[in-house]
Amino acid sequence: SSILGPSAVITSHCIQCFTAAMAQLWKVVGGAESNGIIVRAGHELASEAEATRLATDAIVKELELCESRLNYQLVSGTGPAKGWVSTTARGKDLLVKEGFVEEKTTISATSNESAEEKVSEDEINASAEE
Repeated sequence: SSILGPSAVITSHCIQCFTAAMAQLWKVVGGAESNGIIVRAGHELASEAEATRLATDAIVKELELCESRLNYQLVSGTGPAKGWVSTTARGKDLLVKEGFVEEKTTISATSNESAEEKVSEDEINASAEE
């Protein structure tokens, strides 16, 4: 069976949803002797390195953490606005966790028409036949 039945109707003219999420912040502690740490375009260590490094003491927001690789967005300091970095190298920390920042996201549909476009007539009829 389907969540949406044949009589599913969205009646609100404006649907808004607010979500609050806590994003992990990180501080760059490595790279002092080499003008920062290497930033790469992709998750893989073999991916292309950015032209500039992420400076020591920079603060970044975690977008994704996969093992010891961090996809970040720059919050303060100097370096590429986003990219992938290693959190450790040769047993030393390159970045350390530095607290959280609250993020608010708004999702909205401005009218019944735009909300209903997401559920086609075929989908509703198919769910009625099951």
